[in-house]
Amino acid sequence: MRVSSLLGARPRTVAASAVVAIAVTGGIAAASIPDGDGTIHACMLKDVGTIRVIDTAKSGLKGKCSNLETEITWNQKGQTGPKGDKGDPGAKGDPGAPGAKGDKGDPGAPGAKGDPGDPGPSGFTGYQKVDASTTIGPGQTITGFLPCPSGKRPTGGGWTTAENDFQVKMFGSGPDANNTGWAGGMHNQGSTTRTLTLTVYCVTVPATQLQAQAEARSRERSANGRSVFKIVKG
Repeated sequence: MRVSSLLGARPRTVAASAVVAIAVTGGIAAASIPDGDGTIHACMLKDVGTIRVIDTAKSGLKGKCSNLETEITWNQKGQTGPKGDKGDPGAKGDPGAPGAKGDKGDPGAPGAKGDPGDPGPSGFTGYQKVDASTTIGPGQTITGFLPCPSGKRPTGGGWTTAENDFQVKMFGSGPDANNTGWAGGMHNQGSTTRTLTLTVYCVTVPATQLQAQAEARSRERSANGRSVFKIVKG
């Protein structure tokens, strides 16, 4: 077909030819249009304006424009739009699973040295053993009280017999109610007179003046008008 004939043809015929060309070309090359970077290639018939799409990977007029056409291209992807507004915060997520147990930490540095503590109370001093002896006849019962020296208190005490006679029975042994000495009683159920010894072990303890005075009054009452031992039967 000569160019003059094509240009002189009626518009309806040219338009129909262009539609057929586009349809055929598009049907054959649809799989390769647009190309890998999204560009669409086409040929526009000069002075007419009809367009047909081509596939540049193909040979012949299927992949290039003729001398009567001008190649045009456009991109399937549009221009980048403006940055959108910041979206609303999403909903709070569920708590995550507990993590693995961490390694044991290094020991901490030693703490600062503490202040000295207050002095403790004074310990016992002035240990002293005090004893007194008497005889106990057959059938006799004797009670006794042996006070500690002034400023001291009992820590122990007890009765003994010189002969260790099992017939001489003890029925009381311990500190007195004021804790100033040792008291108790013995009974001789045998037929022989025996020797008794009452012993008290004393120590010096810290005491206020009032405590010392109370102890002194107690000793005065205990020692006033009586001996260490008292026969209550026999």
